[in-house]
Amino acid sequence: LEEWARYYIGKLKQRTGDTEGARQEWERLLTGVDEPVVHGLTRLELLQLNDRADAQISNMTYYQDLLIDLPNSLFADLARLRMQREFGKEQP
Repeated sequence: LEEWARYYIGKLKQRTGDTEGARQEWERLLTGVDEPVVHGLTRLELLQLNDRADAQISNMTYYQDLLIDLPNSLFADLARLRMQREFGKEQP
């Protein structure tokens, strides 16, 4: 329950425009998360915070790390779809 609460605190910060506060909340959450669903959602949310053009290379690396860490999961599928949309090509 605590992990979900911390995830939603980050989500609320993001919605109010405090992207740095959301990033800090989610990065702290990732250091001690035990719930795999919260872990995957948090990693995907962190990717959405990097929407700057200069973040494209770091986003690609982050997507690839997510695919390696959670290969047969819904989060890997979502990461593949986002990679296709963001980078405009099919991913294996």
